[in-house]
Amino acid sequence: MRGELVRRLQNRQWIGPQAAVNGDDLFVLSDAVPRGEAWKLVQASIFGNTNGNVAIWLYAVPPWVFGYPLADFFSKIGTFKFYLPTRGAVQLSVGGTPASNEIQEVSGIANSVRVFPRSWRSFFLPPGWGLLGTMSSPTASTGFLTLSVGLIRVGLDECLC
Repeated sequence: MRGELVRRLQNRQWIGPQAAVNGDDLFVLSDAVPRGEAWKLVQASIFGNTNGNVAIWLYAVPPWVFGYPLADFFSKIGTFKFYLPTRGAVQLSVGGTPASNEIQEVSGIANSVRVFPRSWRSFFLPPGWGLLGTMSSPTASTGFLTLSVGLIRVGLDECLC
């Protein structure tokens, strides 16, 4: 069984939009998990291309987010937990405030930051849900974010979601 799951491992990548103007919040949004299946996440990282030091977060977001106008994401993320794109979301990465930079992208250095906690073996993302990567500092927002995920597509009978 374990070997079968490893053979089904996929690497997926999503690129967020480039900031329209300096000061826009950067984000990257995955596809929604298709109906009738779940994603078993085994790794996730976010590559930042920004002009400042920023804290980066990863959220599992509920299905309603995919009906939200993407143009509003830049202006609505702000102080994450108080705005609609993250309301009802589950924070998967460590950290919590811009002053708590456990996961940080450093200005001028092209790097990929692991945002999936090392202590977790996996996380099941249910049908309709997706992933949202975002950052702390709108003053550093002249680039874009890229989300890379290792996942296994499983049937609902193969998980506890």
